Amino acid sequence: MKQGDTNHGASVIGLAYTVQGEALGAMFRWLLDKRMHAENWRTETQREDAMIMRSACFNLFNAYFGIFFIAFAANRIPFAPGLRCPGWQCMPVLQGCFTSMMVLKLAYRLARDKGWPALSRWWAANSPFGNEALRRKAQLKVVLLPMEEQLDMQTPREIFKYYEEIVVQFGYIAMFGSSFPLAGVMALGINAIYLRTYAIDLLANTQRPPYQCAADIGAWQDVLNALALLGLVTNAGLCGLTGHAIYFYRPDLSYVDRLWVVAILEHVMLVVKVLLENMISPEPDRAVDQYRLRVDQKCALLEEKGIAEDHCKTE
Repeated sequence: MKQGDTNHGASVIGLAYTVQGEALGAMFRWLLDKRMHAENWRTETQREDAMIMRSACFNLFNAYFGIFFIAFAANRIPFAPGLRCPGWQCMPVLQGCFTSMMVLKLAYRLARDKGWPALSRWWAANSPFGNEALRRKAQLKVVLLPMEEQLDMQTPREIFKYYEEIVVQFGYIAMFGSSFPLAGVMALGINAIYLRTYAIDLLANTQRPPYQCAADIGAWQDVLNALALLGLVTNAGLCGLTGHAIYFYRPDLSYVDRLWVVAILEHVMLVVKVLLENMISPEPDRAVDQYRLRVDQKCALLEEKGIAEDHCKTE
């Protein structure tokens, strides 16, 4: 890469990181499944939380190490000058790499979840060597029971894998979204489409998933909080260290002064985060009122039927 012409090189780096991350991720998930089946946990909740934390620790390095290295380490390794960004400008390289990674990951996700299943269904219906072709040649009409139709459908993906993809995507946007602000808009549009298409798949294209009971999202909440806190540090570092825009306003600042600016900015954002968390209630008043109304209606109906429950008793 040359200074002022980093698009092609950064795109190649993003492609390499994406392929490497997907390959290592598939290998890790296979090893993780083997390991979790070999362990004996007291409860299913403990098993799920352990699997979530292991996956989060792995993805913290597998998914984010490459762009973290470009943003904060490439120019600061004294014994490897060949790794430095052209003209000491790592922000253009980071922007190109991060943009290509986001686009490629969304494209791969779309092809894997929508393109490949659609192609498989088309091939099963039109293959000259499949059962459908033999039935058409023999002019047979097969009537399947609902259970048999369900068995012919594809199996649904585990909910753990859905959460993993969304949380990793959240980490990309929370920690490095300032280098490519349109990443959040792209993810919002794609996720809105996926929300509806997953519902259609759940109702019509996949087998009925097994029932799983959970009070909340478990350890995923801790992972999201950790990524949000890391995002405060990384975004402050991107603005104060990786990018040199601060020199346009204060060209007389030294490197130590820039570190102080980053620290102050990070603490200001942390205070804003804490204030917002305490100002915005996780339980909206309207939802609480609706829930209490439904509980009162339930208790009134049970009282009419002569059924007494502890939560309906009043002092």
